[in-house]
Amino acid sequence: MSRGTDLLAEWEPLPFGERQRRILAIGRGLDKAELIGLIVELRGLSGRYERLLAASLAAAAGAVDQLAWAARDQDPVVARYALAKALPLITDTQLAELLPQLPMAQHRAVYQELRRGRRTALADQLLPDVRARWGDREGAAVLPAASAAAVADWLPRLGYAMGGWSALARQHPDAVLSYAIAELDDLDDTGRQRWWTGRDQLIAALATTGRHFSYGCWKAGWSAGCHRWSWPGWVVSLAPMPTAWSGC
Repeated sequence: MSRGTDLLAEWEPLPFGERQRRILAIGRGLDKAELIGLIVELRGLSGRYERLLAASLAAAAGAVDQLAWAARDQDPVVARYALAKALPLITDTQLAELLPQLPMAQHRAVYQELRRGRRTALADQLLPDVRARWGDREGAAVLPAASAAAVADWLPRLGYAMGGWSALARQHPDAVLSYAIAELDDLDDTGRQRWWTGRDQLIAALATTGRHFSYGCWKAGWSAGCHRWSWPGWVVSLAPMPTAWSGC
């Protein structure tokens, strides 16, 4: 029997916790050549279980190259597991190389890592290529991880394709507010009324950022038009306020 099949036979009866401890010990105890040999052998056995064990060994050893390989697995369960383990460890250069090789279903996990890991420079670098390769909706998904300068540049072109506004408004509230004001400035009174009733996701995202703004015309059906008003740094009104409305 090979080393891989010996280990499978040893691990099979173990409780999950003990099995994970054994995988961790082996992954950290082997030298690089032995580890890669064992991972390749387990991967070659073709079953999901064996490939997940191979990815677990790679994660235990911090073998990013092997995790990146497993993240391209045709089995989505194996691929998601390997990518989740790889993302905290992978360098910006490796991640930029890996993204085009991943299935589309894996892209959002990468964009979330860009934001959580504060990989702003990488997000700025990837954004034009992501948009060119996969379209405006994918490009818009990168925006919450990008720098303020990149958001100011790209949001006017990609705002229509935003799937949701919460993440972007948390990261760049001023840019989102400026985008909303610019949209309103381009509309007549009828268009502004439609905007207030049709932009609920954008309005809700802005309302949760810690900056307050008047949405009186949305609540009261105000039709006299919308314009700017500010109260230093905190309150920005996008609408004329009815005299009975007390503010944020």
